[in-house]
Amino acid sequence: MGINLSMLPFFDWCHERGALRAPVVALGSQELHESETEIRTFASAHGYSTLSRELTVRGLFRDRYSVTDYVDVDINEHAQVKLDLNAPLPAVLHGSAATVMNVGTAEHVFDIARVFRSIHELARVGATIIHFAPISWYEHGFVNFNPVLFRAVARANRYRLLAEAFYYTDAAASGPGDACPRVRMTFDGTRFTSEQRAIADAFFDSPLPVRTLYMVAYEKPLAAEFVVPYDDESNEMLTISSIQAARATLLDGPFRHQGGHAWSVAIPDLEHLADHRTGPTHSTMVVLEDGRPLGARHAIHDDIRQVGFGRYSHWTDYLIFSTSDNSDPNVNGREYRFLFEES
Repeated sequence: MGINLSMLPFFDWCHERGALRAPVVALGSQELHESETEIRTFASAHGYSTLSRELTVRGLFRDRYSVTDYVDVDINEHAQVKLDLNAPLPAVLHGSAATVMNVGTAEHVFDIARVFRSIHELARVGATIIHFAPISWYEHGFVNFNPVLFRAVARANRYRLLAEAFYYTDAAASGPGDACPRVRMTFDGTRFTSEQRAIADAFFDSPLPVRTLYMVAYEKPLAAEFVVPYDDESNEMLTISSIQAARATLLDGPFRHQGGHAWSVAIPDLEHLADHRTGPTHSTMVVLEDGRPLGARHAIHDDIRQVGFGRYSHWTDYLIFSTSDNSDPNVNGREYRFLFEES
């Protein structure tokens, strides 16, 4: 459990956009992984007096991000607040954090579901939730993670994606400076970057780089009880083959913003197949995002605007929809297509 200085670009991104705010609650007793000499050299170069004195993550956050209220929670004696992360979160801590950090901690806790529930409970409305999770670490903790887990938790609990990145060393690095892990941003707050497609293609066809971390930040926008996600994406995919997806009709943008998370596109030629007042579930349209079905169809339009997360409605002469993570479909780099299920 700890932070390398080379991870700071992700925290910097969050801070620059107002998404790293006090009070900060960090799961696990966080440490800086560099040597004392390296930390002091870094602190001196940046004029960080608290970091130079304390050599701690708390000191780094105070100097770099002006975070004056930082605590870490763990079962060991090093944490400021002693807490068993396998146990229910004490009620006094509910809603206590404007930023919750799970930086290399959840994989060390046996009851992972409890960890995600506690993170949700710690976070107040509008709080930022930051995860750094291992996806290819050998002999480290109980588990490695799949990004699918974080997306599923976010979708079930209506979190808003703020940033996403991967942190690893490029196996093809040649020079000494290149042979160091670095943050590769795949979602920059408004759109998925070119890194996202390159990393997806590389990771799908090749072994993962060793000691890769998945980094992601979400906003918790609503006051609601934690919802346990289900891995139903694969079940959805069973009904849509890759051949069907390839033959699906492309939805041409630009998509018109309809407020909140809703976007629309006119498809007047398909009005006879659409939902309407006397047939609110008439349409068999399936909307695909990069070949994968979006969420609930025949959705109430206010739910599409206010909740989103893939809800959509093929209504009369248009389609109103939301993306899987409530991003802007005009700039998120994804392709949207549709097809009709056979009756």
